[in-house]
Amino acid sequence: MKASEGGDPGLEQDGYLDFEVRLGRFRCLAIYIFVAGQLVRGKYLVLEEYQNLNNHLHDYDELKASVAKKYGTPTKDDTYWSNDLYEDDYAEWGMAVSCGHLSRFAHWGSAESEINLAVYGENFKVTVSVEYASKTLAELESTARDAELLGDL
Repeated sequence: MKASEGGDPGLEQDGYLDFEVRLGRFRCLAIYIFVAGQLVRGKYLVLEEYQNLNNHLHDYDELKASVAKKYGTPTKDDTYWSNDLYEDDYAEWGMAVSCGHLSRFAHWGSAESEINLAVYGENFKVTVSVEYASKTLAELESTARDAELLGDL
């Protein structure tokens, strides 16, 4: 993984690596999660920051269109409002996301992977992410997570 990213990771610990990368026009943190030496999950966190918080929603829409171009129509495409304060004012939807009032999620499944795109926020920080999880290694990841929890109990 280090060789393919062409640099040193920002963080390297047991089962985890991250790198700053470009995903198209987006500056991202690429996170790789390993179990028993196998890559089980990869995630891109968009690092762009904006004065106009609605730009995060535009990033989400742009990434959604790109993923859909590659994988087709999402099998799930959901918008959730936990508080409708800004629901009728599109100009404030970015603020709604940053407050945790609005989140959007899209999901695709390929033969090998589950792909999830999300925009959500809390404490006035917005996160846009794309995650790829291996279907074939899902059981390995689940077993490792259960073993860790049981070990902590």
